[in-house]
Amino acid sequence: MHDMKPLVVAPAQLWETADGTVDASQQHAGAANIAGFYVGDTRIISRIIPVVNGEAPTAIAWNSPQKGVGVSSMVARNVDGPTVDPSVRIAENRTLEPDALHERYVLRSVMTDPVTLDFSVKLRFDMASMQEIKGGASSSAAANGEVILSRVPGDACSAEVAYGELRATVTAEPQDGSGVPSIILDGLDCVISWQVTIPARAETSVGLHIAVSSPRNAVIAANADCPWADVQVEAADNRVSNWVNTSLRDLDGLRMSIPALPDDEFLAAGAPWFFTLFGRDSLWAARFMLPLTTRTAMGALRTLAHFQATESDIQTNADPGKIMHELRAEPLVQTGAFNDGTSLPPLYYGTIDATELWIILLAEALRWGAPEQEIEALLPNLEAALAWLRDWGDCDGDGFLEYIDRTGHGLSNQGWKDSGDSVRWNDGRIADGPIALCEVQGYAYQAAILGADVLEKFGRPGAEDWRAWAKRLKTRFNEVFWVDDGNGRYPAIALDRDKKPVDSLTSNIGHLLGTG
Repeated sequence: MHDMKPLVVAPAQLWETADGTVDASQQHAGAANIAGFYVGDTRIISRIIPVVNGEAPTAIAWNSPQKGVGVSSMVARNVDGPTVDPSVRIAENRTLEPDALHERYVLRSVMTDPVTLDFSVKLRFDMASMQEIKGGASSSAAANGEVILSRVPGDACSAEVAYGELRATVTAEPQDGSGVPSIILDGLDCVISWQVTIPARAETSVGLHIAVSSPRNAVIAANADCPWADVQVEAADNRVSNWVNTSLRDLDGLRMSIPALPDDEFLAAGAPWFFTLFGRDSLWAARFMLPLTTRTAMGALRTLAHFQATESDIQTNADPGKIMHELRAEPLVQTGAFNDGTSLPPLYYGTIDATELWIILLAEALRWGAPEQEIEALLPNLEAALAWLRDWGDCDGDGFLEYIDRTGHGLSNQGWKDSGDSVRWNDGRIADGPIALCEVQGYAYQAAILGADVLEKFGRPGAEDWRAWAKRLKTRFNEVFWVDDGNGRYPAIALDRDKKPVDSLTSNIGHLLGTG
C-alpha cells in the first residue's frame, strides 16, 4: 500500500496508484491490490481505466489539490504518431463524495487541425468486502452471482449494479453536451465510449458519475462543516506547513457519524481497513485535536456513550459501563491470508483501554472549554464507566485491569498493540493471559483522578473514593511491575496469567509518562 494514493471523504474512499491508475487486477508483492472505489466496507468498483484509440494513455503526474479531489495528467501516444511530445493530453479529474464518485476527462490538443478519436472508460464492479481484499481473496459476492449489472430502462446513458440492498448507478455525460455515449455491459464489466472531436488547439471534455445507495452502512458522513476548515499553518520551512495542512485535510476526510446521531461527528480509526468507529482510536484522535476544537471530542464521547454496555455478553465482550471497541455493518470474519479464526460481531467490546480513555477525554474536554451542560449530560455515563474500572475491568480480583478473550474467536490482545504476538517475554515467548498491560494501569489511574475531579465539580458523590482507589492502584503497580535486566530498572510490559512481570522492554512504558 505504500505506493498507493488515497482520496478519503467518509464513508467513501478511493485508492489509486501513484500515476492515477485504478486497477485491482495489478498485483503488488503477491497480494491483491487495494485499488478501487469504496463506500463503507464494500468496494464498489475495482477498475477505472481510460482508453484512447484502444490504448491506455501514459500517466505523467498526479496531485490532490484539495480534500476528495485527485488530478492525473496523461498523454496519448497513439494519436499523432511516434513523438517525444504527444499532441493530445488528458486531465483526469476525480471528485469523491460520501456516496458518489465523479470523473471528468478534459482532452486537450495542440494540433493545428481538429482531431477525432475514440475515447472510452473501462469499469469493473466487484462488491468485495474489506476483509476479502485485506486477505487477498476475490469477491465472493461476484463469484456467487449475487452482483447484477444491468441497463437502466429508458436511459441509454446509465447502468445499475445491485448487490442486496446496495445499489450503484453509473451515468455517462455526452461530450460537452452533444453526442450520446455508448455503454456495453459484459458480466460485471462496463465500457463507456465516446467518439470525441477536439477542435484545433483547444479542448473538450466528457464525464461519468457513480452514485451509491447503501442503506445498511454502519457510519455516514458528518453533517456539519469541518471545525478546523479555516486553520492554515505557516512555517519557515514550507515542508512543515505542507505536511501539517495536508494532515488537517486528511483528518477532515475521516470525519463521520452514525445514523442515530448524525450531528455528532468523530474521526474514523483509519483508511482503508479501519474506516469506521473504533473506541480507542476515535478517542485518541479527538484528544489530539482538542487545541483546535472540542466539537470532535464531544461528538466522539456522545457516540461512544450511545453504545456504552449495560449488561454482560461473552460473545461481544461487553460488561456494564464498558466502552465499545469496533463498529461494523456486518460481522467481521478474517479471510484469505489473514484467516486466523478471528470472528467479531458487528458491535464488539474487546478493548481494555477505551473505557479509561473515554473518562480521560471527558475531563480534558471540560478543561479545554467544552460546554458544561454537555459534560453534565454525560455524568451518568461517567459514573458507569468508573464503576466498570472497579467492578469489571479487574476480571480476577488482583487489583489490576486485565483482559482475556472468552470466546476463542475474538481478539487475543485487547490493548493498542492488538496483534496476537504483541505481548512477549524478553526471550520471545508469548505471554499467557489474562494480561494486565502496564499502560492500562496508567490510564486507569489517570481516569480515576480526572473522573473524580469531574464528579466533584458537578457535586456528584464518590470523588474521594476514586482518588483513594487510584492511590492504591499506584502503590500496587510500583510493588509488582518494576523489573531489572542488569542494566537498570523499568516497568514490565504486563503481568501474565501467573502475575509474573513480562520482562520485555517496549514502547508501552512511554505511555506512563503522561498518566501520572
